[in-house]
Amino acid sequence: MTMPDAVATRLVRKLGLLQSPSKDAMKAFRRRTRELEPQCLSLDQAAMKAAGEIFPAEFQPTRYAGHADPIETLLADIDNL
Repeated sequence: MTMPDAVATRLVRKLGLLQSPSKDAMKAFRRRTRELEPQCLSLDQAAMKAAGEIFPAEFQPTRYAGHADPIETLLADIDNL
């Protein structure tokens, strides 16, 4: 499995998405999460808001896996794509 595929799989698990996002979509998600971070109580809250904006047809907050990889780790891995 390539690095982008592995990161996409982990992001699907974290966000409960129905399909793997593209590299561009993952980067847009990372960028939007960072933009929202100062306005939110936590990075997880920023990630959930960003997911709702970037993946509106797929993301539902009830499927957000708090126990999966930390969002900070996923964002760092997306930075390295």
